[in-house]
Amino acid sequence: MSIFRYIVQGVGWEIGRSAAREGIEALDQDQDAEEAAPAAPAPDPKLERQRERAAELAREQRAAKIEAELRELKKRR
Repeated sequence: MSIFRYIVQGVGWEIGRSAAREGIEALDQDQDAEEAAPAAPAPDPKLERQRERAAELAREQRAAKIEAELRELKKRR
């Protein structure tokens, strides 16, 4: 019975080793693909300011809408 256990254990080690090799190779290929990909261009500062301003305006509009709804609800009471 102990010989069978060692055979099974050896097969398990071999399967584990091959799975680890495949995993390492896949990670290496992913890293190579990331390194080969061109870097994104630097964002335009003007566009960033415009986006920030648009987001700020949207937040202000949402806040104003909520305030108006609250005023309306208070009037109904």
